[in-house]
This record gives sequence, structure tokens and C-alpha cells, in this order.
Amino acid sequence: MNKLLPTTAGPSVADLDAIEGEWPLIAADLDVLDAEIAIINAADQGGPSPLDWRRLRRAEARVTRVAAELAARPARRKAAPMKRNPLVDALPSAADLAAIEARWPLIATELDAPTAARKAVA
Repeated sequence: MNKLLPTTAGPSVADLDAIEGEWPLIAADLDVLDAEIAIINAADQGGPSPLDWRRLRRAEARVTRVAAELAARPARRKAAPMKRNPLVDALPSAADLAAIEARWPLIATELDAPTAARKAVA
């Protein structure tokens, strides 16, 4: 057993469903790749033929069409709501604002001090 690589049971059912849902686009992209490879290989036989270029254009058009169809599909499932962090999302209270306002001259002085004069933060 390799200790450096994490062991997993494989893709989850949700992952497999997502791949299956996007498979038409993956297949269309593979067709574009095949057409591009054919054009590169045709360079050895005098260059790509008009049929090679047509194959590439049709494959690219298919990718565009399938991508538009996938984008137009309604979402299958709703995303889980984000968990909110109350410490980050909370607004300061009136007492907190008053304390900041009272300390502001000191804070402003520290901000205006040259970097070397500031205290190191551990």
C-alpha cells in the first residue's frame, strides 16, 4: 500500500451522475480532438483535404450546440446552502463602533507610522 497516495473508494454516485449528464459534451470534445489529430496527420500526405476541414468545423459546431443544450437544461438539484459564519457576517454593535471611534486616533497614528516602527505581530 502506498502511504503517499490517499485511498478512496472511487467517484461518488453524484460524481458519476454529473459525468453522465455532461457526457454528450465530452463526446463532442473528443470528436473535435479526433478531427484536429486527422488534420495534423494529413500534413504528411500533402495537407488536410477539404473533407478534413469540414469534419473539424462540424465537430466544433456540435460542441457549441451541445454546450448550449446543456446550459439550457434546468438544474437537476439545488446546491446546498452555504453555511454562514456568525463571526464574519455579524455587524458590529453600537458599543463596538463607539469603542473603535474612541480608539481611532491611536489606530490612525499606528497606521501612519513607518513600517519599521510598527510592532511585530506574532
